[in-house]
Amino acid sequence: MDASNKLEEQKLVDVFNEAWDLHQTIVNCVDGSSAPKVQQNIVDALARLNLLCKCVEQLSMFSKNEEIEEVATSDLRYFLTNALIADVTSHTKCDIQKRLQILQTCQENYIIFLKLCSNYEIGDSAYIENALKGQSNINKLHTQSGKPDLQALNAVREAKIKKYQEGKLRSQKLKDLESHLHDEESSREYWLLQIHKWIDTAIDELASMKGELDMLEQMKNVPRSEIEESRQKARSTPGMKPFILTKDKLQASVFGAGYPSVPTVTLEEYFEQEAAAGRLPDQASAPASDKMKNQEEGDVSDEETEEKLKKQRELDDWKDDHRRGAGNRKNMG
Repeated sequence: MDASNKLEEQKLVDVFNEAWDLHQTIVNCVDGSSAPKVQQNIVDALARLNLLCKCVEQLSMFSKNEEIEEVATSDLRYFLTNALIADVTSHTKCDIQKRLQILQTCQENYIIFLKLCSNYEIGDSAYIENALKGQSNINKLHTQSGKPDLQALNAVREAKIKKYQEGKLRSQKLKDLESHLHDEESSREYWLLQIHKWIDTAIDELASMKGELDMLEQMKNVPRSEIEESRQKARSTPGMKPFILTKDKLQASVFGAGYPSVPTVTLEEYFEQEAAAGRLPDQASAPASDKMKNQEEGDVSDEETEEKLKKQRELDDWKDDHRRGAGNRKNMG
C-alpha cells in the first residue's frame, strides 16, 4: 500500500493535524528551508494539504449561500487549507525559472483562500477586495502635482500601526487558547482568530509576491547567455582580502584572522597606503566651520585675555565677602 492510499484511509482531521504540524516544523526550522530534511517535510505537507483540498471540494464543505455561523466548529480549520498550501509551496527550493511557477501557484492559492473568506464575510471586506483586485495605494499617496500627500501617508502609517497592534494581541490570544481547544467555544474562537491571522498574512504575501513576479517576468526576457555571463563575471571578481588595523607592528604580528594569519597592517602603513592612493581628505577641504573656529581661537588678543582674568578675580573677591544667599530673607529665590 503506497503513501497516498494510507493518507486517504486516515480521518480528515488527522490529515490536517499532520499537515499543520509539518507546516510549523518548516517555518520554525533553524537550518533554513533549503535543508534536505525541510524540503522532504514540504513534500509530505503538500501531499496532505492537496488531499485535504480534494476532500473539501468533494464533500462540498463550504457554500456561497452559507454564513460563518452555520459552519461547524470542527470544519473551521479547513478554511486554511489553500493558505497553508501557498505558504508551504513558497519554501520550495528551486531555480529562477521554476520560481516564477512557484509564485504563481502561491498567488492562486492565496486568492482562493481570500475569496472563501470574502464569501463568508470574514474580515474587512474592503481590505480583502482591494487585495483581490491587486490595487495599490501608491498613487493615492501623492497629490496631482506629484508631491507626497502627507495626510494620506499619515493615514497609511496609522493603519499599519493598528494592524501591528491587533496582530500582537491576536498572537497572545491564540497562545492562551491553545490549551483550551477541547472546549467548543474556545476552539471556535481559536480557529476564527487563525483565519483572521491568515487573511493578513495572505494580503501581505500577495503584495510582496507581486514585486517579485514583476522582476522575474522581466528577467524571463533577458537572454540566458547574458545571465550566465554576469554570473561568471561575479565569480571571477576577486574578493577583498580582510585586514586588521593595529597600533604597532608587534600587534600586527600577533593578531591575525584565521590560520594561517592573513597579512595585517599598522595604522601608519594604512594611512600611507590611503594617502598614496589619494583617498584621504585634503586639509584644504576641511569644513568652513572648523576653519572659522580655528581662526577665532587664534584671533583672541592678549588684552582680551587679561581683561577676562581681571573680571574673574574681581568676581572671586566679591564671593569671598558675600555669603551665598545673603539678603534673601524671604526665601524668594
